Amino acid sequence: MLRLFSFYLRKCGSVRQWRLLTLFALFNGAVELMTLGMLALFIASLTSLGDVFSSRYILVAKDIFGEYCFSSPKRFYLCLGSGIISLVLLKNTLIGLHYYATSRFEGNMNKTIGMKMLKDFMHTPYTWSASQNPAEVQSYVEWRLFVGFFSSQAMALIGEAVVSLFLFAAMFCFEPMVTLSVVSVAGVAGILFFCVFKSRISYYGDHVSDAQKESDKLSLMNIQGFRDIVTFNARGRFLRLFEKQLERFAWNTAWQRLFSRAPMLSLEAFGFLGVVGGSVLMVSFSEYTTARLMGTLSLIAVSAWRILPALNRAVVALGAMQSYRPYLEKVRVFMEAMESFQTPNKTVDSAKLGPLRNSIRLDGLTYTYDNGSRPALDGLTMSIPKGALVGVIGHSGAGKSTLTDILTGFLIPTQGAVLIDDVPLSEEVKHSWRDHVGLIPQRPYFFDGSIAENVAFTLQAEEVELGKVQECCRQAGADEFIKRLSEGVNARVGENGCLLSGGQAQRLAIARALYKNPPVLIFDEATSSLDERNASKIRETIVALKGERTVIIVAHRLRAVQDCDQLIWLKDGKIVEIGTPEVILPQYRKSAS
Repeated sequence: MLRLFSFYLRKCGSVRQWRLLTLFALFNGAVELMTLGMLALFIASLTSLGDVFSSRYILVAKDIFGEYCFSSPKRFYLCLGSGIISLVLLKNTLIGLHYYATSRFEGNMNKTIGMKMLKDFMHTPYTWSASQNPAEVQSYVEWRLFVGFFSSQAMALIGEAVVSLFLFAAMFCFEPMVTLSVVSVAGVAGILFFCVFKSRISYYGDHVSDAQKESDKLSLMNIQGFRDIVTFNARGRFLRLFEKQLERFAWNTAWQRLFSRAPMLSLEAFGFLGVVGGSVLMVSFSEYTTARLMGTLSLIAVSAWRILPALNRAVVALGAMQSYRPYLEKVRVFMEAMESFQTPNKTVDSAKLGPLRNSIRLDGLTYTYDNGSRPALDGLTMSIPKGALVGVIGHSGAGKSTLTDILTGFLIPTQGAVLIDDVPLSEEVKHSWRDHVGLIPQRPYFFDGSIAENVAFTLQAEEVELGKVQECCRQAGADEFIKRLSEGVNARVGENGCLLSGGQAQRLAIARALYKNPPVLIFDEATSSLDERNASKIRETIVALKGERTVIIVAHRLRAVQDCDQLIWLKDGKIVEIGTPEVILPQYRKSAS
């Protein structure tokens, strides 16, 4: 667990804060020791004030603080009571401050880990991120809370251990025999029980985390796949699977919590056995004066009143940390997987990243997927001039989607290059290149916000330029249906555009691409799921953009590309032919027949 805690401290850059909190805990322990010591002195003085005044500790105190507080019993109790009250107030204030600082420490670790995980995920290669299960990724990001829980339990463990060690040291100075009996019985019993139950805590913790991850996955499947699940009358099947995981979670959580608390219950019994047994031995065999005996018994009683709960809380903290461990191990593996893709940021001359001036050129472009037996694209060489309307056609598996991903910088060629005005589209420039590209995918993403927010692609309403949104919607042909809405561009689209028709969604996707005013537009099967009427309107919108921007249409439907200046015919990752629609389309239809 120490290795795991150290891992997250380094990732959060929180080593210094942890050291300061540890020093804070040490100071708190010293103040608490002084408070309990004065309480023990107060109890002992009630039985034999004369013996207390003659003890060597009081003589030392007189040399340090002077005679005033020891000149009479009245002044002694006044000073002692004032000191106890002051120390109790100081102790509780410090405990409150330490609790606040620990809570801030926990919150900052949650925030830092959450930001790091999502940031690293957004910078992973497209092929890797697309292969991850969204529900699992969401679970890992949500499990960042366990990093904070783990750290707060670790700080609680340190705090309780410090107080216990200080009190054990004080007890040992006064009565080694009792101290050793308490430590040997309670301490050894606590450690032994924790070691015995540790494997069970981890075992059930693994099952709890797996059940939670699977239930999150099934929950997301039921929400996202609602329509299909209902259509196939599969609600009962999916709900039973979900219920099974919830039952598994509840069953294992109960056992995990039982084994987490079992060491505490055992420690409490053995701790009192050690205290009572050691006290009986001291009373039976020691020859202490009444004051010394009462002082020692008072210190033991007060210390036991504080130590046993502290040891219990320390064992509970250990159990909690052990139960969080399966979550944190999975998050650590996920973080390390993402970090393996991270490379130092590199800068490129901004002049190389400007808007398209001349052409996009493919020079021997080849791409092979990691698990591919043959290239998805093989030796493509061609040029797309600025302002052209170019179509890319081919049957399924021809390489159209791979070409789209390469042109948008999601994939980097295995061999050859994409040249933007003779500048290679590489890892270093792909982010800047996307500022000049608008992508209209087949299934665009919409969040649960207004039309305006989705076109501007922002969750901050104040960042939306309404005039620009309305103009882009007009250019995309979306203003017609928006005018029929009572709220206009402020109407909500629903999660993932569930309140939009297919044609409306595509038009808003075009408006979104136009909002960033890119010189290059790429339509990736943008009309494949639309009926002919809506597809025809989208084609009219695309043709209207001709000349103003460089437009690339990747399509399966031949009508979508019939107005292009140039067609690129792909088959098995290779270019079959490049030419005008009048030349290419008859040959393509003939080959398909």
